[in-house]
Amino acid sequence: MEKMFRNLKVSKKLQYAFGMILGLFVITIIVAVIASEVIQHDFKVFYEGTYQENINQMEIRKDLQVVGKMVLWSMTTEDEAASNSYLDKAESYAQEISEHIEKLKQNFSDEVLLSQLDKAVEEMKTYRIELTTLARENHNQEALDLFGGEYNTATENIQNILIEIGTRMDQEASQRYKEVRITGSISLIFMLLVGAVSIFFSIHIGRVLSKILKEPIQEIEDATFKLK
Repeated sequence: MEKMFRNLKVSKKLQYAFGMILGLFVITIIVAVIASEVIQHDFKVFYEGTYQENINQMEIRKDLQVVGKMVLWSMTTEDEAASNSYLDKAESYAQEISEHIEKLKQNFSDEVLLSQLDKAVEEMKTYRIELTTLARENHNQEALDLFGGEYNTATENIQNILIEIGTRMDQEASQRYKEVRITGSISLIFMLLVGAVSIFFSIHIGRVLSKILKEPIQEIEDATFKLK
């Protein structure tokens, strides 16, 4: 590098020196931007994938409990309008269960568990329709027997499957978190390394340039002293 600078004019020496320093600065910025984008992408995948999956399975579990509560309330009132209102709400929450399951399927990849969930939900749906029919016709005792028997067993089966799905999601979230931390650490180390190289190279260029520019000035000073 020193030999290259010696063969250049002063203006070119300065241009090359500042150009190299500017280039290193740009490289450092590019590395920082790429590292930031990688980390943001990992967090986006985590948020839109594992995090949303966990929310969906928790919403399904909540809606199952609300459906059961609404059906029970419909059987504890003598007001037919109120009873039908509770049953309508139960149907509404049951629809939300189907919507959350569809969302869950978009990101959760375990086909075996999803197949088990679909089967359990269809079984529960059959009992729920029978249950609401009995409740609307005021066959409360039969509805209570069905609720405490087959319907309760079906909802517990769904809850157990959702717990298993939640466990898998927790494991995926933990793994994703570790990957994000590793990516962040590697990016930080790489940025520090590039920054250190840039600083070292800039200092080296400065010293070489200073030495090359100082030599002719020193020769002029020596010649002036001799002439004097």
